[in-house]
Amino acid sequence: MSNHTTAETALALLRQKMQDKQLDYYLVGSTDPHSNEYVPAHWQYLAEVSGFTGSLGYLLVSQNFAGLWVDSRYHIQAERECPDSIRIFHVGNPGVPPLHEYWQQCLTAATKQTCLGFDGSCFSHSSLNRLLSISASLGGLIDGESLCLGELWLPETEQGTRLARPDSPVCSYKPEYAGQGRKEKVQQVRELMATTGSDYYPIPLLDNIAWLLNIRADDIPYNPVAISYLILGQQSVCWYIGEHRISGELVAELRSDIPELEIKPYGEFYRDCRLLARQQPPARFLLTQRCNMMILGILLRGGGEPETHKPSQRKLMQPLSGPLFRDIITDLKTIKNPTEQEQLRKIMAIDGAAIVAFHSWLRPRPNRQNGTSPARQNIDLQDREFDEYQIGQKVIEFRCQIAGERGRGESFAPIVGFCDNSALPHYSAAAEGSHTIRRSGGWMLIDSGGQYLGGTTDMTRCFSLEADFAAPRFESGAPSEDLRKIYTLVLRGHLLLQNSRFPQGTLGIQLDTLARSFLWSERLDYRHGTGHGVGSFLNVHEGPASISPSPLNELLKAGMLISNEPGYYREGAFGIRIENLMLVQVDEQDPNWLCFEPVTVFPYERELICLEQMTPQEKLWVNRYHANCLQRVLRSGKLNEEQENWLRWRCAPLEIS
Repeated sequence: MSNHTTAETALALLRQKMQDKQLDYYLVGSTDPHSNEYVPAHWQYLAEVSGFTGSLGYLLVSQNFAGLWVDSRYHIQAERECPDSIRIFHVGNPGVPPLHEYWQQCLTAATKQTCLGFDGSCFSHSSLNRLLSISASLGGLIDGESLCLGELWLPETEQGTRLARPDSPVCSYKPEYAGQGRKEKVQQVRELMATTGSDYYPIPLLDNIAWLLNIRADDIPYNPVAISYLILGQQSVCWYIGEHRISGELVAELRSDIPELEIKPYGEFYRDCRLLARQQPPARFLLTQRCNMMILGILLRGGGEPETHKPSQRKLMQPLSGPLFRDIITDLKTIKNPTEQEQLRKIMAIDGAAIVAFHSWLRPRPNRQNGTSPARQNIDLQDREFDEYQIGQKVIEFRCQIAGERGRGESFAPIVGFCDNSALPHYSAAAEGSHTIRRSGGWMLIDSGGQYLGGTTDMTRCFSLEADFAAPRFESGAPSEDLRKIYTLVLRGHLLLQNSRFPQGTLGIQLDTLARSFLWSERLDYRHGTGHGVGSFLNVHEGPASISPSPLNELLKAGMLISNEPGYYREGAFGIRIENLMLVQVDEQDPNWLCFEPVTVFPYERELICLEQMTPQEKLWVNRYHANCLQRVLRSGKLNEEQENWLRWRCAPLEIS
């Protein structure tokens, strides 16, 4: 969280600005002009105004009310981080109205015309369309331009200096990893633009720009992208980033592939949007749901200046009805080409080796000859106490050591939850104050991922720290046998989804129940999606691929990389989640059908599997998966003898009877 001001002070300042602009309500979201999941400090307005540091939330503010809407991942975290003056709305809980329903109640109860303000550059059309529709139907006003959040934190104030936008050096991403050159990608996108009748395609999404230009950078935590805009025309390419960030060698490489490329300062993007919108005859734009509201406002009103902000002259803003298309690059990027798939398999073996090295350090194989565990002989583990944050740093350390030249850091901050903290699906341990790890026993969940030249990884495993690898003996809460039973239910759903076959044209929502079916048989469930798309050395969360109860209507297609991560969480006791990444593939026996290829390679927890609950087929699936893990990780050549022996021990086949 920014140290410019406390949340209470920031709220007071926001309310004063709202009063000056005569705004009745103001909405603060958790993203930025580029719809980033991980927002640079320059745009972390939600954290500054509310104290909440999670990746998704909406804060609605009036002069006498402030409410934060967060989903089940962040219910507990929001209560901990926000001041008492902010009411937390636990989205998904019975009786809790979603934001759009609450806004409808506000407008219905209002005794005068009510105006909702927001920063139009920090909201996409898709995130606001429902609120716009409700406001239009009930006579409310919407103002997305008169108060931009940057006004609350001027470059130099008594609270401090506003942090600048990141501007890390930009590097080339070679075709040997990307599998396709820039020239070919630009031509492919232009051909698809032509089918929509579009002359220009404004691109605010950073991973889409990185994919199109085959470039990477380090502007966004965990996402190897460069903060910029791009406008692709049928005869032009304008990249708004500034040449100071790009080496002469890369500039020459880019212009060799794309001779028409023009590199401009970041700040000229909106000016050029206005110029293009005023062209005669009128230009046609490929506009998408992911464009921010400021881009849409400029291009759909023909480049005119913003409406007057005098309250008496404000016009009722209707939901935007211009031609909004599917995002061409998003659809292309989600299908991994053969080169990307092969590179992914290679880096998954390296990543698996890194996690094997970590686990063999944390949980050495017990010495059965004398009844002792090598853990007592490990200097690190013997002489030091570790907390959750430090364990996360050890994961990073091992991944860095094993990855070598191909490693490019983490794909997200490691999630390390010990005992009751494992029940928080997206818990992030702080450098100070996190749980101390008791190696004498306890339950741990670790979710981590890496960025590599060649791909992005994401894996979750949970396990016991008992010396003999048995289920933990809880001092209170769930008994060990209950935990083993639930672990097996989660594993069986994970295996059923991973080994499923389904016809071409299947939606992610249709497969979601496979992962939940065994939990549902015991009236248990989890309140997050089962699977998300993953980029190729890009964002670890990538649309549109999804396996979820949400009716997103996205077809699963061959080449998509998607996670498989069912779980169960008992607040105050433990959390279970098992996650692999899978490639969607055409079924070898019938091209009209699809299947999954698991690409993550790390064994499950043998001691936590209730074999009596497993069918012979499920045990066979585990054995086949473990055999694949063993073969591929050993083939990476990254393990020492002790680590290899640990992996062989963990991958020993289950008895099938």
